[in-house]
Amino acid sequence: MKLDELSRRLRGVGVEQADLEALVLAEFVTGLTRAKLLAGDFKLRPTQAGRLRQLIRRRGRQPLAYLLKRKEFYGRNFYVDRRVLIPRPESEDLVEAALGLGTGFGRLYDVGCGSGCLAISYLKTRAGKPPGVQLLDASRQALRVARKNCRRHSIGRVTFSLQDVSALPAGYFAPGSLILANLPYLDITERGAYERGSPMLRSEPAASLYAGGGGLELYGSLLKACAGQDLTLVCESLPPQRAALEKLAAAGGFRPNGRRGLATVFSPLTK
Repeated sequence: MKLDELSRRLRGVGVEQADLEALVLAEFVTGLTRAKLLAGDFKLRPTQAGRLRQLIRRRGRQPLAYLLKRKEFYGRNFYVDRRVLIPRPESEDLVEAALGLGTGFGRLYDVGCGSGCLAISYLKTRAGKPPGVQLLDASRQALRVARKNCRRHSIGRVTFSLQDVSALPAGYFAPGSLILANLPYLDITERGAYERGSPMLRSEPAASLYAGGGGLELYGSLLKACAGQDLTLVCESLPPQRAALEKLAAAGGFRPNGRRGLATVFSPLTK
């Protein structure tokens, strides 16, 4: 099976970037460099050809990241599988926004951590002594993936907490902390429309994508738990949700203090 045949088969299962994915899958199965594959100077063993055919069939139903069990985010590879949301490039803006806030935080919380890519990327890039870290998720399985990624990237001083955002008590977070939050924000009443537009969303955990209250229900719970405290939050949401999110933040005593892409920084009104 040559690259052009692999590309044709991928197009046949609906893959748009078939040429690129053909290279990625061939690299994954053969272990050969991309340059060698492009030169055409290779021959697949029968077991490799069979493995590629199997991956192509599965690719028609699953995202590439789940097949490869990895996804690049902020210049690093993270382990991912169907227990967690696949990291998106636009979420790198949360890391950038957090890094722009300086290092004056005693503790870091990644709320709804999933694979842990946000906290890990921040900590691997941040200058100075790292703060204590707590990764929270409502899914025990997601926390296992986050733990695996922390080990992979040599992140220490981490606490993993099984915690539903909707049940966060007031005073949960230590004063002077930084909170990263990429919570589910797609409106659950529009789930059908989202999945018709992007069928691969059906492969990802719905609890990591959709929320009630126009998509902001869990952010409402988070901001309620943070109300009146000396905390800085960096949250991801859609542009049409910004006014509603800022209203929830104001009710908890926070104001927008910067924006980068889909990320908004919230600081206490008194600062």
